Amino acid sequence: GGVPKGRITGFSGPSASGKTFIINKILANAQKSGYIPVVFDTEIAVDECSTRGVGLDPSRVKYVPVQTVEECRNQISALLDGIIESNQQGKFIISIDSLGSLASQKEIEDAEKGKSAMDMGLRAKGLKSMMRLLTYKAAESKTTILFSNHTYDDPGAMFPTLVKNQSGGKGPVYLASVLVQLAE
Repeated sequence: GGVPKGRITGFSGPSASGKTFIINKILANAQKSGYIPVVFDTEIAVDECSTRGVGLDPSRVKYVPVQTVEECRNQISALLDGIIESNQQGKFIISIDSLGSLASQKEIEDAEKGKSAMDMGLRAKGLKSMMRLLTYKAAESKTTILFSNHTYDDPGAMFPTLVKNQSGGKGPVYLASVLVQLAE
């Protein structure tokens, strides 16, 4: 146990603070208890050494590469719907690694058109709507969702704060059932 079932739990912290390690450890324990881990991977960074190191069998993990907030939301939503329709409640555990690396669809379209308008507002809204939708479906499908998110110090702040800002705005902070903040 340790993480609430059917809820969203976030792990945030600076690079190399152990977010992915902890998530992989939770996935490994869940896998040993018969759960099927599904990893929505934004960084195409599946490192077999780090998964085996914590006892996670990567050959029994489903990896789904995702690039945008919308794609991630739609894929996870479809998976949770499928779990409910096929009465597979409580058999899966999902991880999103990492939330901060998801772009908005518009960012990608702009990049393809050579525009450099980075629209953080749209991305934050997208993440918020994704979390709202998934919170309900996670509970209904009894599926635990874990996510990692990078934090960064606010360079504009005169005094550093204890709670560091996460990429993607404030949405994920408040919408996670549990947010574990890791320090360096």
